[in-house]
Amino acid sequence: MFNSYCSFDDAGASGRQLATQLVHTYRAGGVKFKFGGDPALVSTYLRHFETWAAGLPSGCRPLCECHAGTVLEDPDGAARILAPYAGRIGIIVHLFAGERAMLARWLDRFGPAVSHMHVAARAGDGALITLAKDADEVRARLELLQAAGFSGSWTIEFTKGVGRPPEDRQELLQRAVADMAFIRAHLTGGIAC
Repeated sequence: MFNSYCSFDDAGASGRQLATQLVHTYRAGGVKFKFGGDPALVSTYLRHFETWAAGLPSGCRPLCECHAGTVLEDPDGAARILAPYAGRIGIIVHLFAGERAMLARWLDRFGPAVSHMHVAARAGDGALITLAKDADEVRARLELLQAAGFSGSWTIEFTKGVGRPPEDRQELLQRAVADMAFIRAHLTGGIAC
């Protein structure tokens, strides 16, 4: 998967063009994208997305990252906005964004289109924590995914220590590996890491 952070407003044309070139260069099978947060620009985002998606290589699936700060932060609103692309795009959600019920709503609304999970656990103060630190909540969310039949992919997006100076790359890597091992240890079939 290629992570694209190009903008879908009128000013983002060069970024979209570069993202398309890189997707072709790397022969990516999927490309992450997300919309901005201005509800007045939804039609602009969709128009530019349609053009951009048409330029992606055959077999490259656009994967829409839906989260707070975008016009796609709510499952019902996201479903309305993305309805024309049902079956053509995948949905990326954050395993720990909001209450557990929010994760359930994403799964209920999009079903198998939810094809990728970003993982980053946070404490009440917003600081990143290891998954083992909140083991019961992690297990509960993994059980929810399994019950919904989730069979998508995973990314340890952030781990304890990211954004808190001084960042130590080796420690961050070790924590990310430990987080992935924790997820793998608590899965029972059907979910690929």
